[in-house]
Amino acid sequence: MEDYQGDEVKKGRPKWMLWAVIGVVAIVVIVVLVAQFGAESSSASGLTIDDLSAIVTQQSTSIQGLSQWKATATEDLANFNTKQQQILSQLSGITNPKDWTSDMSELRADFTALEDAMAGINTTVPRYAMVSGMEEKLTGIYIDVSVYGAGDYPVIVSLYGNNLQNDTISIKPNSGCSIQEIYSYSDYNLSSSVTQMAIVVAPSESWDVVGLIQLKAVGNATVSYAMATVGDSWAKAEEEW
Repeated sequence: MEDYQGDEVKKGRPKWMLWAVIGVVAIVVIVVLVAQFGAESSSASGLTIDDLSAIVTQQSTSIQGLSQWKATATEDLANFNTKQQQILSQLSGITNPKDWTSDMSELRADFTALEDAMAGINTTVPRYAMVSGMEEKLTGIYIDVSVYGAGDYPVIVSLYGNNLQNDTISIKPNSGCSIQEIYSYSDYNLSSSVTQMAIVVAPSESWDVVGLIQLKAVGNATVSYAMATVGDSWAKAEEEW
């Protein structure tokens, strides 16, 4: 009996120790797991108060920007609605536009009457010529004669002065006119040097509405007075008086 009980006791001690070892191992595993989990959790939640404050500030700024945009958009929409109502109000007032047909017909009739009245008015510029300038320069005496009235007709320029000869009078080249005849008269009662000269100038083709003759007296010739008039060339009559 003693041996049997002793054997039972000896056999039971290793079994108890096994359970004790298992318990210790389990506690160690739990401690390790808790420590590891806490470390990971601590590293994952490493945000500070300053970080959280910065995030809150950023979100607040974004919210303020959205609020400002919303206020501006609301104001623009209100202005657009106001303009739309104004335009609609103006358009609603145009219900019966004026018929301009009768007014245009009256205006057309007035223009027709004006055209008829102007057709009976003689708009032809009368022919005449005048000395428009006379100036003495170092190279001679320059005389400008203005001619008015379109057509093919001669202009007679009369000069009064001293020592006027045919070779002392010239006309500006390429001016659209030329000297056709020169008539010179001496005043024997006063002095042989005092002369009167009539110069006949004709256009190359036809005078314009406004033309210009430019003459020059050179040498010893002097011009005291000048005058101009229009003339006409004679033609043979088809029948006698």
